[in-house]
Amino acid sequence: MSTDHLSTQPWVLTQVTVVISKSDLDPEEVTRRLSLTPTDVLQPGTDARYPDGEWRLKFGDRISRDFSQQLDAALLALDPQRSTLHDLVSEGCEVLLTAYGFADHNSTIELAARDVERISQLGIPFALIPNINSR
Repeated sequence: MSTDHLSTQPWVLTQVTVVISKSDLDPEEVTRRLSLTPTDVLQPGTDARYPDGEWRLKFGDRISRDFSQQLDAALLALDPQRSTLHDLVSEGCEVLLTAYGFADHNSTIELAARDVERISQLGIPFALIPNINSR
């Protein structure tokens, strides 16, 4: 069966976020070390569903609903902090850059080659998280 008749649409309502987590994370210490203000923090042990502490910085709410602008803002903010991110990883933190968005079975998300290179230079995992539930 040919799929030529199927049109593709970009992911919508995207959200690029950096998440730092650890069982004994001190979110204030992460803020101090990164010199970045988080959008959300969770102290360790305050939520039974998520026992680890978390430090999150979302780029969609502050910047734009445009994925490429969110990603660019995240990379501009995180690039000068590469060594601190690596230090946090070596200290047992999980550090993750995510891109979340609503998608259907034919949706796409575009990553320019330069952005893929910039992401890889951060040295932290990058996860694409599509929500394919009916909207």
